[in-house]
Amino acid sequence: MDENGSDSGFDTWGFRIDGRLVDAVRVARPVWRRVLWLLVPLTLQVALFKLIKFVVLQREGGHAVAQEKLLTSLFLEHAPLPLLLGGLAFCLAAFLLMRWPSLTTAFVPLFLLFFVGVAGLLRFALSFRMKWLSGAFFEVVRGDLLFLFILATVALLVIHNSRGKLRSWSIGMLHILTLVLMILASMDFGYFVMTGSLADAYLLRYSISNMPDLSYAMSHELSGPKLVFLMVPFLVVAAPVMAERLSTRRRERQRRGVGTVALPALLLLVLPHFDTPADVEPITGNTFGQLVRDFFSEPMWESEAVAHLADADAPLFDTRRLRLVPTEAVRRMNVVLILLESTRARSVTPYEPALDTTPFLDSLARRSLLVEQMYAVVPHTNKALTPILCGVYPEINQGEQRHVPGACLPRLLEPLGYASAFFTPARLDFERKDTLLAEMGFAEAFGDGAFPDEGFYRVNYFGSEDRIMMQPSLAWVDRQRAEGTPFLLTYLTLTSHHPYQTPISFERRTFTNDDPDLNAYLNTLAYTDAFLADLFAAFEARGLIDETVFIIMGDHGEAFAEHGRRFHSAVIWDEGLQVPALIFSPALFPEGGRISGPRRQTDVLPTVAEALGLSLEDGYLPGRSLLEPVAADRKLYHSGWIENQSMAVRKGATKFIYHYRRRPMEVYDLTEDPYERRNLAGRYPKERLEAVEMELLLWRKRVNERYRGPRAER
Repeated sequence: MDENGSDSGFDTWGFRIDGRLVDAVRVARPVWRRVLWLLVPLTLQVALFKLIKFVVLQREGGHAVAQEKLLTSLFLEHAPLPLLLGGLAFCLAAFLLMRWPSLTTAFVPLFLLFFVGVAGLLRFALSFRMKWLSGAFFEVVRGDLLFLFILATVALLVIHNSRGKLRSWSIGMLHILTLVLMILASMDFGYFVMTGSLADAYLLRYSISNMPDLSYAMSHELSGPKLVFLMVPFLVVAAPVMAERLSTRRRERQRRGVGTVALPALLLLVLPHFDTPADVEPITGNTFGQLVRDFFSEPMWESEAVAHLADADAPLFDTRRLRLVPTEAVRRMNVVLILLESTRARSVTPYEPALDTTPFLDSLARRSLLVEQMYAVVPHTNKALTPILCGVYPEINQGEQRHVPGACLPRLLEPLGYASAFFTPARLDFERKDTLLAEMGFAEAFGDGAFPDEGFYRVNYFGSEDRIMMQPSLAWVDRQRAEGTPFLLTYLTLTSHHPYQTPISFERRTFTNDDPDLNAYLNTLAYTDAFLADLFAAFEARGLIDETVFIIMGDHGEAFAEHGRRFHSAVIWDEGLQVPALIFSPALFPEGGRISGPRRQTDVLPTVAEALGLSLEDGYLPGRSLLEPVAADRKLYHSGWIENQSMAVRKGATKFIYHYRRRPMEVYDLTEDPYERRNLAGRYPKERLEAVEMELLLWRKRVNERYRGPRAER
């Protein structure tokens, strides 16, 4: 500014630029202050979250370390959070002290917090050998920084060149946009912390469209510090208004240049690119772009190449006119299916003898046909009900499984005089399970709210402990006995579902000290085992053991960061797919035994038919009876429930895992490496891996074609 008060230029990164050339990109200090108050915290938030993801994905190496332990270490011991808070405290103290110097002593704690943050940063850098200062980390955050610098440039230009209501509207939109971006970043990071998976457009769309269902889980998860964490974006967008009210009202005439944020954006574009480890490739790029990218791109399974191949092949199954026909060996026996919620094979005693979680199930397995290798198709409860009860693949998507493309076990047995009922402590309205069960043909279905709850413990946001359904189900059994009606009875337990709570009266044990969640989970399996013992005792007291075929099976497994993931819906490794399974029927299989070979949940319906002496006619299924041998190299397909995340195919001992190109393909030899720790993909040519990708996309499309049209043309 010259002595006459007119602008002749301004300084940008140390260069004097003539004011006549840049009139369009000059902004007043109040605009700068407003934009900085909003976008600096957003930038710090995004960079911090990317930093933690970057370290977690490399430090985990896909195995063993519980994410909660690592994140606790990052937050409380190694400094990103203390540093962030210390830096913000320092800025706040400096601003306030410039306004009110007399308050110096009151802000000594803030300066101390800043120095604590700096000390924590040094410890963090030393602990991780400063990997986060590498070119790889710069490459990971480059897209975010570029996006935010461009956003700041556009915001400065728009606000400065607006007047009146348009200016106010522009500032308001910047506040709203900042709030939305901070909430999205928080939700994306929170999902990563909880599950180890990365959010995307499919998950975002599902969350918005299924908010009533998700509110059950969110009401449990969003408590205490997490609620405070989600309040930060609202405080950030309110801060500029509060700060301006505290500031003096003198007229601001100093101007700064948009080049201050435009030039860094240009530098980010021209700087060379760095190589990134395969583990962190999924987080390379702009966080917000990744969240919305798939809204505007064609899914790979809808590509022309896949569509052409799908049209040329015969359907995988057809059960629209399927029926069960009695043979000369027909047996009028009851069928009881007991589906164990979130129960993986490696955590129950029959499959892991050194782990004494399920002693009753172990004793039962010694008198049963134990399935050595049973796998879920999709690790999600409603998606598991379809192959188990209908004998077909579920629809491969993240939507609700409300319909089935043909006849299921309850409807198939109904013409033969069977009554049917489904019992679970869980809510039936979640993901419209009640609609699905009715579609399957269950005459009656009972869930949370249908049982007297006095004296029973509520274990999670879905319902109560498993014992709550015992007496009502046994009363139903007694009615069928009195009427002389054979029955199909299906149980779905609940206690072993996250958050792994057992009734207060249940005596908890210490199975492991490595992971509190895993120990809690193992205790829920011990509770379920005690429930099974009481249930079988009740059937034995009624003299029904020899009149019934019992099939006990996990609906899917559960993960505890073995491959960096938690829970089950996005877990494509065997901790999420391999489940316990056994057939108990002293009348049919008095000696028990083992069922070898690779098996899947689609094999249950043909098994029930063979056990009852019934033949399947006028249709075909993808499964085989568990009572028949299968080839050792039988091919099994799997898909994660989370859309566009993962699928897998195994043939014999070789398993390929496909991540929709979000990360490199994985290949494991399950004979030599049953816990999937040594990725052998590097031994396979690119053409072979591409062929597997096409095979899996084709399988998905062919399955989903059976669900198209009005009730699949039923």
